[in-house]
Amino acid sequence: GEELGRRRVMQTWFDLTRSRMRMMVVTVLALPLGLSACAVDLRAHFSGADFDYVCDTSVPWLHANVARAEWAPATPPAGTGCHAYVALRGRTPDCAVGRYCSPCNDPGNAGAVTVDSHYLYGGTCEPCAPSSRQRSKNVSRRHQRKPHGRREDGQPEL
Repeated sequence: GEELGRRRVMQTWFDLTRSRMRMMVVTVLALPLGLSACAVDLRAHFSGADFDYVCDTSVPWLHANVARAEWAPATPPAGTGCHAYVALRGRTPDCAVGRYCSPCNDPGNAGAVTVDSHYLYGGTCEPCAPSSRQRSKNVSRRHQRKPHGRREDGQPEL
């Protein structure tokens, strides 16, 4: 009985230590690669507004589809400048939430109307000024994650 209890305690300690080590390794490896070191739940920033979806127009990524109640946190990568998270009213793009979405590059082109905007600095998620967005757009184009086998506009490669 007592020996079994000791084994369970040791196994629990081992599992927790192994889990913490994995998290530390992932963090240490991710930071030099310019991957995000922050995440922000965007729901709080857009509560009370009447909108259909949220885009990061800097990358471009779809962060929310309100009709489906799907949300992805803002995770702007370090070194990419100020990101614009925009709540929009209009036809929601046919993209997966939390993924690259070419219509988010210029939602006004598709007839969407901006309802609200929130700006976060890459890597820290600190609020930033919209005037610093041009650098972000240029840097972010190099960091876009395009779906495998698709062109930059989201269409299949032939």
